[in-house]
Amino acid sequence: MKLVAINENGMRMGEGHGRAKLSDEDVELIQSLLECRDMLIDEYTKVGLTWGFIRNVLAEKQLSYRGIAVKFEISKSHVRHIANGTVRARAAVGWKRAV
Repeated sequence: MKLVAINENGMRMGEGHGRAKLSDEDVELIQSLLECRDMLIDEYTKVGLTWGFIRNVLAEKQLSYRGIAVKFEISKSHVRHIANGTVRARAAVGWKRAV
């Protein structure tokens, strides 16, 4: 018996949704990479480095949206949506059996 996450309306969400491109584990990894990216940006802006330099470092470390997208074989906009919380931002309110 497989359980899938559901939202407040009883609809499937996360990797249990039929159109999901990523597993929940992959989304968590992307969110961790985005947190590392944000920490680097904060550190570099505090010491006064230019955005051009910061962008180059992010690209080098594959922490740009493009670098992350290539690793997970998704689009840059998908990474941006995860970063902005418009995709996979809600927690499940329940579980139901998958049919």
